[in-house]
Amino acid sequence: MPHITLLRDVRRPKIEHNHHKPIILNNRATFWQTYYQSSIWKTTRLQYKIEHPICERCLEHGTVTPMIDIHHKCPFGLGKTANERWTLLSDKDNLAALCEKCHYEVHNDKDKKYLWNLHDYYMYKISKQNS
Repeated sequence: MPHITLLRDVRRPKIEHNHHKPIILNNRATFWQTYYQSSIWKTTRLQYKIEHPICERCLEHGTVTPMIDIHHKCPFGLGKTANERWTLLSDKDNLAALCEKCHYEVHNDKDKKYLWNLHDYYMYKISKQNS
């Protein structure tokens, strides 16, 4: 009697998605990719781009430049827990729309207004709640 192979037998094995895998802190590329490829970040980024189409730093200096990058004032990698990292990633108070030149300058000149640590972030959130 001939052996019949069903479609189920020849299908490729099911691929496990990144959001189902635990985040491995030792592998930097996987760690950052997990957050930046998430639907939470993609949605937050798109909404922020729509709300802020002009570079916020250039606008303060009186020039109008289209934004290119969304910058995290407090890097979400500083979060001690996964919950804190997801909050830092998607909190719009922690974001700034910057052009490529300003984004480069912020990271190299260490502009304090656009580079926070966790303490600065929480102090800002507390002052915003009290206002």
